[in-house]
Amino acid sequence: MQRRYELHNSLEGKSIEAIRYLKELKASEGITTKEICFVFGQYDAAYIFEVINNKIALNFIIEIGFATKYIVETG
Repeated sequence: MQRRYELHNSLEGKSIEAIRYLKELKASEGITTKEICFVFGQYDAAYIFEVINNKIALNFIIEIGFATKYIVETG
């Protein structure tokens, strides 16, 4: 069973850098990228992906957070 996650990145004034990073990101094995979008409002970008299990999703989200120093939130 696949689960769908949305990862919202927020780093004030860094919208272009956020999208560039997410577009260049090589997703881990087991992750399928669905969409990468600009978001107006509280967040800069949304990275929407499907994953086969929660452990892979958690590791992927943590990796993005540490690599970018973004505030990350799943929804």
